[in-house]
Amino acid sequence: MRFCLLPLFGLLAPAWALAQPPTPQSIDQLAEQVSGIRRQRAELDKAESAALASIAAELKRQRELLEKLGIDGPAPKPPTPPTPPTPPAPVDPLRSKLKTALDAGAGTSAEKGEWARDLAALYRAAAKLAGDSSLSTAGALRLKLKEAAAALIGEAALREVRQVVAVELAAVLPTTDGELTSDQRAGAADLFRKLAAHLEDLAK
Repeated sequence: MRFCLLPLFGLLAPAWALAQPPTPQSIDQLAEQVSGIRRQRAELDKAESAALASIAAELKRQRELLEKLGIDGPAPKPPTPPTPPTPPAPVDPLRSKLKTALDAGAGTSAEKGEWARDLAALYRAAAKLAGDSSLSTAGALRLKLKEAAAALIGEAALREVRQVVAVELAAVLPTTDGELTSDQRAGAADLFRKLAAHLEDLAK
C-alpha cells in the first residue's frame, strides 16, 4: 500500500512547485540584440536618406524640364520702387511775408538788398534793446526802433517790410503803454532775432 501512494505525491504537488523560472539571457546575448537593433536603425536611416535624395533629384529634374518648356520658372523680381523725392523744408510763414513785402517794395534789387541788411543789423541790436530796463513801455521801444530805422535807411525805404514787422510786433507787445513784462520782452527779442535772420537771408 505504501508503494502505491508514492506516484500520487507528484500529481498532488502545487503548480508553483513544478514551474521553472526562465533562464536569464547572458550579457553576450543582450549585447548581440542591441547590435542588431542598431544595425537595423542604421539601415533604415540610410534608406531614408537615399529616398530623400531621390525625391530631391526628381524634383530638380522636373523643374529644369518645366523651365526649358517655358511653363514654369523662378518668379521675376518686383521692380525696385523709385526713391521718393526729398520733401522741401517747411517755409517759415514770417519769411514768406517778408519776401513778399521785399519784392513789392520800391527800389532796385541792389538797393533793397542793402536796406534789408541794414534792417537786419538794426533788429539784431533791437533784440538786446528789448531787455533794456530804461525802455519800460512798448511805446518807448517802438519809438526807439522807428527813429533808428528812419536814420538808417530813411522814412520810405522798405515801407512794406516795416509794415509786416509792425503787425508781427503787435502780436507780442501790448498796444497800451503799460510796463513791459519779462515775457513780453523775451517774445520781442525772439521776434527781432528771427526778423534779422530772415532779412539777412533774403538780402543774399
